[in-house]
Amino acid sequence: MGEALARVAGADGNSAVLTARRHLTVGRDATCDISFPGEARLSRRAVHLSWNGFGVVIANISRTHGLTVTAAATTARLPSRSEAGPTTGFFLASGTATIAGPSWPGSPFLVTVEVGAGQLAPGSAVNVALSATRQPFRLRTDTKEFLTALMLCRPRLEDPAGNATPPAAPQLTRQILEVTNSWHLVRQFDVDESVRKTLTGRVHEHLKGLRAKVLRHALVPGGTPLPPPALVDVLIASEAVTPLHLELLEDDAWLEWQESQWWES
Repeated sequence: MGEALARVAGADGNSAVLTARRHLTVGRDATCDISFPGEARLSRRAVHLSWNGFGVVIANISRTHGLTVTAAATTARLPSRSEAGPTTGFFLASGTATIAGPSWPGSPFLVTVEVGAGQLAPGSAVNVALSATRQPFRLRTDTKEFLTALMLCRPRLEDPAGNATPPAAPQLTRQILEVTNSWHLVRQFDVDESVRKTLTGRVHEHLKGLRAKVLRHALVPGGTPLPPPALVDVLIASEAVTPLHLELLEDDAWLEWQESQWWES
C-alpha cells in the first residue's frame, strides 16, 4: 500500500491513512474511506485528499455545499465544485487541519488531517519537514510569468498519471513561441544563437520569479532547491495552474495578448 504519509480521522473514531498512491474520499456514502451516513446535508462524496510529494491537498468535490478547513488558527472556505471541476483547494504541508461543514451546528461531520513532520514521499525533491500550512497562491493569467508556468506544467496537466517531465528552458522557450503563433521568431530561434540566447534568457527570468514567489509564500522552506520537476509539483498543488487553464491555449484573443507582451520588446 505504501508508506503512511498522513492520517485522516473522523470525529467518530474511524480513520484511514494517506499514502503516495492511495487517495482518500470522505462523504455520506458508505463506499467512502471515511463516511458519515447520518449527516443528510453532506454530499455522498464531499472531500478528496491526495498527496503531491510535499503535503496533503484537500479538495471539495461536492456540487451542493462548501466546506471549511481550519489550520494554524486560520479558517479557509472551500466553495462547492463547479460543473467544470474543483474550484479551489487547501494545501497542508505539516501539522493538523480540521474539515467541517459550512455552518452545521451539532453535525457529526468533522474530519482531522494530520501530517507528520518530515513525512515526505520517497524520492521527493524536498527532503525536509515543511514548516507551515499555507493557502494556495494565485498567478494573474494575463502575465508572461503565468504562460511560463502553464507551459512548464503542461505535460503533467495533460497526463497527471504519467511520467512526463517538464521541458528544459530552451525547449520551453520554443514551445512558448509556437503556442503564441510567433513563427517568425521560431525561425530566428532555430538559426540565430543570439536570438535564442535572448529569448531563453527571458524564460529563465520568469522561472526565477516563480521560484521566488513559491519561497515568499512559504510553500516550501527557505533555501529549498526547486528544479523544474519540484517547481511543477508546487505550482499544481497550490492550484496556481490547473487543467482548466489549458483551455487558454485555445483562446485566440488570449494568445494574441500574450504574443504582444512577449515579443514586441
